[in-house]
Amino acid sequence: AVEILSRAIADNPQNDEAIELLRQALESTDAGNSAVAIESLQQAVFANPENVSLIQLLAQIQADSGRLGEAAKTLREAAAKIEPTNKN
Repeated sequence: AVEILSRAIADNPQNDEAIELLRQALESTDAGNSAVAIESLQQAVFANPENVSLIQLLAQIQADSGRLGEAAKTLREAAAKIEPTNKN
């Protein structure tokens, strides 16, 4: 399920239902599936850098997989891209 949902999100990063289903599936999965999801989500975030749901899910999976440095980097990079547009 994780692999199929990951591919669906990579193909259509705006699919909020698939993002939520992937989040649920990853709560009960192993590290091997997390790696597949991380790779797909990285591609989806690259294509849609302002999609907060994707960014949050990617950072969460990275952190849950013990990749805390990557999770922090994901969040920092996202904040840097989003923050300049919010300044008044």
